[in-house]
Amino acid sequence: MQPFVEQPQFLLEPKSSFLFENRPIKLECKAIRTRQIFFNCDNKWVPEHEHTKSTETNVSSMLIFLYKLSKFYI
Repeated sequence: MQPFVEQPQFLLEPKSSFLFENRPIKLECKAIRTRQIFFNCDNKWVPEHEHTKSTETNVSSMLIFLYKLSKFYI
């Protein structure tokens, strides 16, 4: 029997947006029960070094991960 593993849960999901030449794109998401979140833009995985990752703790002492992607795409 497999042990129960809690699945990641998104508290804030990134909104779909369009890419325009020389305009920045900003995506944000928040999740619990995860170590890493990846962004996929235009069917390409965004390198991890282009993400900003921060953590916060809520009133239930639950660790929340916040990921931001803000970059100019040409």
